[in-house]
Amino acid sequence: MKTYTEERDLSEHPSFRKLNPYDGKSQPKRKRYAFKQLKRSLTPEEMSVGVADIWNEVSCLKKMAHPNVIRMRGVVYDVGGDNSVCIILDKLNRTLEQEIIRWEQEIGSMDRSILKRSKTKNEMKMIWKEKINAAYGIACAINYLHAQR
Repeated sequence: MKTYTEERDLSEHPSFRKLNPYDGKSQPKRKRYAFKQLKRSLTPEEMSVGVADIWNEVSCLKKMAHPNVIRMRGVVYDVGGDNSVCIILDKLNRTLEQEIIRWEQEIGSMDRSILKRSKTKNEMKMIWKEKINAAYGIACAINYLHAQR
């Protein structure tokens, strides 16, 4: 089975037509997806545990429908008869960790530009607004997940 990275488009995956049939009349939607699968180098015992974990994840994700919880688009399994599993998920543009690093870099560059006080103050307000929105989104997702129990 060819390995697909998160940078590839779903239409390149051999199982794409099963998940999203293209009628040939309209342009297929080009959306980025992430493919999550187990490493081929796992021992048979690790593979068995990993496959069970992935199926548990599939079981949970298929019930989720919230804007702050990643969406599962499909599952490809038993490709080539090796019991492998691949989950197809919406790709994140960036992670919270990447956002935190960006905020820290922006704040650091503002500290060096003391002469531009008013601009710096407005930029700090924007960063705090982004942080509060991120925290609110996380809180909403956690609230949703707890309500699903």
